[in-house]
Amino acid sequence: MGTAIQKKVRQFSATYLIKTVSECFEKIPDHRPNKCIIPFANFPKSAFAMMHQKCDSLLAFDEERLDEVCCHNLEKLYHIKDGIVPSDTRMREVVDPIDPAEHKTPFKKLLNIVQRNGALKGFEFKCGKLK
Repeated sequence: MGTAIQKKVRQFSATYLIKTVSECFEKIPDHRPNKCIIPFANFPKSAFAMMHQKCDSLLAFDEERLDEVCCHNLEKLYHIKDGIVPSDTRMREVVDPIDPAEHKTPFKKLLNIVQRNGALKGFEFKCGKLK
């Protein structure tokens, strides 16, 4: 019984959920004609990090990425390879053309984890025959 509880705790930890999202971003195909210094997965991971940290704007995130401590945290927490975070302009250029369907995969994986562990049971609404 203790292992089931430990498994749930592990699957709902921020580290595990961020890692799951990062692994999904690794599988997005690179649409750039010329591969550059920045690995492709760093672009969606950086965009996710910006949204997850609730930065006021892309420019604010761009200014933070230059800080050594912030760069180290992005590398360790969000699995951004080599700590190379793209600039705001370059991020827009690369992330915008990504097919929106590619962003469904991380959402589906996270929803699957939540459903599998029964975390949505508390949100069920039953009214007669309606579910």
